[in-house]
Amino acid sequence: MKHRNRIIHALAVGVAVGACATATALATHSPASHGEPKNEWPFTRPMLTAGPRLDTAGASFLAELHAKLAGRWGTAWSTLYPFHQHVAPRSTYVSCEQHSPFPAEATGVTVEQVSRSNVVVPGLAQRIAGAAVRVRMTFKTYGPEEPISVVHVFHLVPFGGAWRWLLSQAEYDAYSSGGCLT
Repeated sequence: MKHRNRIIHALAVGVAVGACATATALATHSPASHGEPKNEWPFTRPMLTAGPRLDTAGASFLAELHAKLAGRWGTAWSTLYPFHQHVAPRSTYVSCEQHSPFPAEATGVTVEQVSRSNVVVPGLAQRIAGAAVRVRMTFKTYGPEEPISVVHVFHLVPFGGAWRWLLSQAEYDAYSSGGCLT
């Protein structure tokens, strides 16, 4: 029994030492310690949690879009990529977006395609594996004209087990300089 307890104790000490060594290695080998931009760590590193399935990206995008269309800017911000949340704090984002409503009423939104994509994330030096969501949006026009239909590809990236949306380059630049996109 004493021999078994010594083995268990030795294993526990070994696991603890290994965990400390791993934590030290991560701290001393992060990009920030090698002169690389600090905004890359931990945002471009794989998360320890399982990533979201690709087939859920369309529904995630639609939930975010519907929050925006309904003026629920705080809800939309909560699903923004965390690095971009640092650039556009919640109160600033909500205030800016409340002052720039959608110019036309959306009458239809359809996800046409979802595919894997290496996503350019404004503010980061490297691409992140994510999803491209091709969406067709239809907008009401004023007058007798037919509705306007637009197809656009939006990008999502995984973070913390969920899909997160991104600021555009123009939005990122505006929020980085402390302003709003006008």
